[in-house]
Amino acid sequence: MSLIDLRLKEYRKQNESFPTRLVYPPTDRGWASEINNLALVMLYCLENKIELQLYTDGWNSGRWSNYFKPFCKIFKSPVKIPVYIFTENGKKRKLYRIFHNMAYRNTHLTDNARWTSIKEMSKKSRSYSYPEIGIDGDIFHALQQLFNILL
Repeated sequence: MSLIDLRLKEYRKQNESFPTRLVYPPTDRGWASEINNLALVMLYCLENKIELQLYTDGWNSGRWSNYFKPFCKIFKSPVKIPVYIFTENGKKRKLYRIFHNMAYRNTHLTDNARWTSIKEMSKKSRSYSYPEIGIDGDIFHALQQLFNILL
């Protein structure tokens, strides 16, 4: 087993140990932007002890498994999550949030407030330490290690 595979296994173990979940839906931002945003969300979830789950049914670049190793659970919902669920506008988004909050008590959606916190994290000068998955440095080092796990 390679070092990256060992780190991926450890990431999965840590990720699945957290009691609360965050659903992140990749959208149509472009492949490189999606990878960067996903790595930021992964780091945010590690920092806040939140299990990351992906909702990939609305992703515009094909099958998720064609590009990525399985690194977390895929969130399944009987009702399709609206595109850009993290924006605040739109009746469909508001209705889905009500349904989601009733059906999935410990599973949160990536909303606008959380997305702002995730993006702010990338602007702070600090160190991250998760040695079991190869992270021990600044945000750029942390993201590089998460890219290694993803790709």
